[in-house]
Amino acid sequence: NKFIEMLGTRIAEKRPLSFYTRCDSFNFKNPYICWQALSDLHILADATGLHGLVLLFDEFEDIITNVTRIDWQEAAFNNLFTFYGRRRFNGLSFYAVTPDFARKCMDRLREKRGCEFNPPDFEVLPRIELQALSILEFHELANRIAETHGYAFNWRPESTGVRVALDLICTQAASSIAMDRTRRFIRDVVRVLDQHLDDYEAAA
Repeated sequence: NKFIEMLGTRIAEKRPLSFYTRCDSFNFKNPYICWQALSDLHILADATGLHGLVLLFDEFEDIITNVTRIDWQEAAFNNLFTFYGRRRFNGLSFYAVTPDFARKCMDRLREKRGCEFNPPDFEVLPRIELQALSILEFHELANRIAETHGYAFNWRPESTGVRVALDLICTQAASSIAMDRTRRFIRDVVRVLDQHLDDYEAAA
């Protein structure tokens, strides 16, 4: 009870919550409610002594490759700039995209010349550019995945067959020029580990 009282005091000092006091039920189709809920979660996190809420959006480019309706894509782009402008959510937001993301977005909007969406330049968005993994880093990542896989399924992926297969995947990934080579690498490592786990269990 004392913790709840302290939390309520800290929240009141910063800003009253809006979502819980104005909405009887959560409706994901209502953008206003969604933005208010995110804002409230950020306030709650801050009031508990944390630095607030951080949102991580992975595979954001799926809106270009897998979403066909331009109005949905426009809404996603608008949310992107709203998050970065911190106009409706004061926490931090990070989007994981490939280096040619900005070009893909503008190309998609140029295809739909009749659309009314006119975003700011995608190139002005702040970014953290990550360097491509070296072969040594691929090996380190493979070892960590194998260790986690072994822990999760209670086995030891240390056989010669496993090591040879993982070494081959590391070599192929390091020489690949594909933008999503790290994602493919992780998928291939897990696939090989799953296969060897099946063999291990069949021989047990």
